[in-house]
Amino acid sequence: MLYLKEEDDKKIGDFERQIMGNRSFANFIVHPKLASSPDDANSFLLELNKIIRPKSDEAISYYFPLSQCIEGLKALVQSLFGATFYSITLVPGEAWHEDVLKMSLHHPEKIVALVCNFSAHFDSSTARLKHWEVETLLQEFGHVLHPLLSRTVMDVVAHTAF
Repeated sequence: MLYLKEEDDKKIGDFERQIMGNRSFANFIVHPKLASSPDDANSFLLELNKIIRPKSDEAISYYFPLSQCIEGLKALVQSLFGATFYSITLVPGEAWHEDVLKMSLHHPEKIVALVCNFSAHFDSSTARLKHWEVETLLQEFGHVLHPLLSRTVMDVVAHTAF
């Protein structure tokens, strides 16, 4: 395989664009296709996304019941870090909605909380997460792990103080 220096690659790209009469590689690549310009191709893809995204979100959410996502997190955290999840029964009047789940995550001498809000599905008794909600759950869970697993003398500086 031949590797070019970045400046050589740019020179070749500039030369190809001059010969082919295109302003950019994007213009060159869409020229023989159905789109008349990169902007037209981008507009088409954005419109297509508006049509397909709601249907795909619903189809994908079938594979992400909230209960399974939480069970997966429990198993992952237990196997990787030795931390454990516990479900806690809510005291009447403790939560703002009956669908609230109260759980605690324990690691030696530390307990932390995570509060998330996920969209409800009107036609199902099982909460199912959209792909972006699974990403949010995992990303927010990372914030929980930070203070839980940190070993520091200066909690305030490490942003792990409560």
